[in-house]
Amino acid sequence: MGEVNGGHLVVRALKREGVEYIFSLSGGHIDPIYQACLDEGIKVIDTRHEQAAAHMAEAWGRLNRKPGVCVVTAGPGFTDAITGVANAWESRTPMIFISGRSAISQTETLALQELEQIDIIRPFIKWGRVAYETHRLDEFTAIAFRHATTGRPGVSFLEIPMDVMYKTVDEKTAVEPEGYRPRYQPGGAEKGLRAATKLLREAQKPAIIIGSGAYYAHAEEELKAFCELADIPVFNNLMGRGMLRGCDIHNAGFAMASSETLAACDLIFILGSRLGLFLNYGGSTIFSPEAKVIQVDIDGEEIGRNRKIDVGIVGDVKEVLRGLTEIIYEKPYSHSGWLETVSHEVKTARKNMLKNMLTFGEEEPIHPARLMGEINAFLDNDAVVVADGGDTSVWTLLTQEPYEPGHFLVSGGFGCLGVGIPYGLAAKLRYPDKQVLVTMGDGSAGLNLMEFNTAVRFNLPIVMVISNDCSWGMIRHGQEKIFGSDRVVGCELGEVAYEKVVEALGGYGERVTKAKDIKPALERAFASNKPACLNVFTDPAVGSPTAELLAELRKS
Repeated sequence: MGEVNGGHLVVRALKREGVEYIFSLSGGHIDPIYQACLDEGIKVIDTRHEQAAAHMAEAWGRLNRKPGVCVVTAGPGFTDAITGVANAWESRTPMIFISGRSAISQTETLALQELEQIDIIRPFIKWGRVAYETHRLDEFTAIAFRHATTGRPGVSFLEIPMDVMYKTVDEKTAVEPEGYRPRYQPGGAEKGLRAATKLLREAQKPAIIIGSGAYYAHAEEELKAFCELADIPVFNNLMGRGMLRGCDIHNAGFAMASSETLAACDLIFILGSRLGLFLNYGGSTIFSPEAKVIQVDIDGEEIGRNRKIDVGIVGDVKEVLRGLTEIIYEKPYSHSGWLETVSHEVKTARKNMLKNMLTFGEEEPIHPARLMGEINAFLDNDAVVVADGGDTSVWTLLTQEPYEPGHFLVSGGFGCLGVGIPYGLAAKLRYPDKQVLVTMGDGSAGLNLMEFNTAVRFNLPIVMVISNDCSWGMIRHGQEKIFGSDRVVGCELGEVAYEKVVEALGGYGERVTKAKDIKPALERAFASNKPACLNVFTDPAVGSPTAELLAELRKS
C-alpha cells in the first residue's frame, strides 16, 4: 500500500474491466492516466484528432460488444470529441468517455480551457458525473461501466478536474467497489411470450428483423435455434448484420434491400431494432398496414415508436428467444414453405444484382455499382467492411453481406461522416489477420485523412477505397433534382490526389480510372501490407437509390 494519484485509480478500474486500449489524444490534464497505462499495460492509441479517438472507441465497443474507452484533454479536446460521442449515443454503443477539466481550485478564474463541459454533453450520454474527490475515482469509473452496459448500451461520461486527477491519496482510503454490475439479463414475461407465440403460430408469412439489440445480447445461437425450430426468414438491420451466416437458409439479408418481400408479410417480429429511418419508421412502404407486429427491446420506451405494436415485450433478446423456443417446443409448428419461397427470392435477387453490377462496361468514369461489385467479388467471406459517406455508404450497404457478427460497420442513423478510417483502424486492431476494407466518398475522406498517420504509427494496414466523384455527390444530386443543374452550390471538391496524401504519410496509394484495373489494384493494396488508399474515379452523374428517394422527399 502507498500513495496513488487519480490517474492510477482510474486505470486500475479500467484494468479490472479488461480494457486493453484507450483511444486518445494527449494533453496535460490527462497525463496521470497515460503514466498509469504504462504501469498497468494498457496501450494508448493516440490519434491525430479527438473526433477520431471517439470514433475508434465507439467502433471498439461495437466490435467487442463491451465499452470502448475514449480519453481526451479539457476544453477543445473535449469539444472535438463530441461528434464521435453523439454518434455513439445515437447508435446506442457502449462507451466510456473520460475528459480532463480545469482545476476546481481555479473555477471562475478564467483558467486555461475552463468550460462547463457536462452541461454541453448531457444530451448525448446515459450517465455523467464530475469527480470531486480523488479517492472515489475507481468507484466512479466502475459506475460508468455499469451504466454503459446495463439495459440498452450507451455512453457514460466521467469528467475529472486537473487537481483531482493529480492529487495523491493513501491507497487504503480509495474506494474499490465489488459486485457493481448485474450478471443476468431480464427475460420477457411469460404472458407476453405466449401472446407472441400465438401470433407467430397463426401467421402465414412471418418475418424476423434483427438489430443491435440482438447483437449486443450475443444472441447468435439462440436466434439460430429459434429459426430452425419455427422456420422463419430473418432480415437484418445494421448491427444485426452477420448474426446468421450468408449461406444459412434463414438469412434473408439486409431489410432495407428487401422492402417488397417484407411488404408481403402478415407478421413482423422485431428483435432489438428501432423503427427508425432504416426501417422507414415502420411505414407502409416496407411493412403492410395490415401486418401484425411483435417487438422485443431491452428498453420499454422503444416499444411502439412510430408504429402500432400488437405484442410488445421488454427484455433481453437472448433471454426472450430462449423463452420462446421453450414454449414452441411444447407444440412445434413450421413455416418451411414460406421460408423456402423467401430464401429463393432473396438469394436469386442478390445473385442477379451482383452479376449485373459486374456487367457495367469499361467506360470512364467507372459506374459506382461496378466498383462495389468488384469489391464484393474480391473480398474474403470473413472480411470486415466499413462504409462511410452518402452515396458510397448506400451502395456498400446494398451490396455487402457480412458472414460474421460485427463485421459490417456504418455510422447509423446519425449520418455521421468521417467515421470510416477510425472505424477501420479499430477493426484492424481487433482483427489483425482479416481483410479490413473501408469504402469512402471523397467528401468523407477529407474529414479524418490524417488518421493514416495513426495507421502507419500503429501498423494497422487497412485498405480504403474512395469512390471519387469529385463532389459531395448525394447533396449535389439533390440540388440538381430540386433546384436544377445550374443551381449547384457548395458541393464541388475537384480532382484531389488523396492517394498521394496517403503515400506522403507512409502508406500505399494508387489512382484507378478503369474498371478492369480495380481487382489488380485491390490485390496490390492488400499485398503492400501498408495502410492503403485506392482513389477510384467514379461517374459523378450516377446517384444511389437513396439519393433519389431523399431528393423526392425534400422536393415534396
